[in-house]
Amino acid sequence: MRLRKLPVLLILVVVGISLLATYNLASQISRTHTIKQQQELQRRGSEDMLRRLSARVCGSPAAEGYAHVNPECLEASPTNTWWHEWQSSGASKEHAQAVLEQHADYDGLAVVWGIGHTTQTAEDCAEACRSYSPTLQQGGPFSRLPCNVFTWCPQQTCFEPDVHTHSFGDCWLKFSEGPLNPEVNMRGMLSDDYRIRHPNAPKMVQWHSG
Repeated sequence: MRLRKLPVLLILVVVGISLLATYNLASQISRTHTIKQQQELQRRGSEDMLRRLSARVCGSPAAEGYAHVNPECLEASPTNTWWHEWQSSGASKEHAQAVLEQHADYDGLAVVWGIGHTTQTAEDCAEACRSYSPTLQQGGPFSRLPCNVFTWCPQQTCFEPDVHTHSFGDCWLKFSEGPLNPEVNMRGMLSDDYRIRHPNAPKMVQWHSG
């Protein structure tokens, strides 16, 4: 049986279609590979962020009345180095979200003293924390540390077991290692034993934190 000769033009069309299909398939595989790479980088970035923002390498700052706080350790901590890298990457502070917990007093090192620094709402205090930028011009041992924890007083006075008077609107901006799992001074209902030791303490923590 004799084979019919295909016209040259038809052969070229068939070859062209085949090459185009091969190119489209290769492009699709390349795009799929790129998306998977991006997803993997995002996953690794998220895991790194969670690890560094949960780490606590400098110990509890409140130990023995904050007598052993080491500013150099805090500056080199995973939490602080992550924040500075995040800022240097050009990330917008608008992406930082505050999670508010009522009737809780989070611990931390004050980067802005709350007495005399007031806001009308807890949300305004959260915004003050988010927009805060550390600067050496402020002075003090914690001038290189960002704000990642805040506490706000929602009542006429808020109890704290210290010598200061804490009034409505007091907004404390603080730095805490491991802000995803912050240390808590007080939370919820205060125990009878605590109120025996501190007769002026209320039944429930008055502060709001985030």
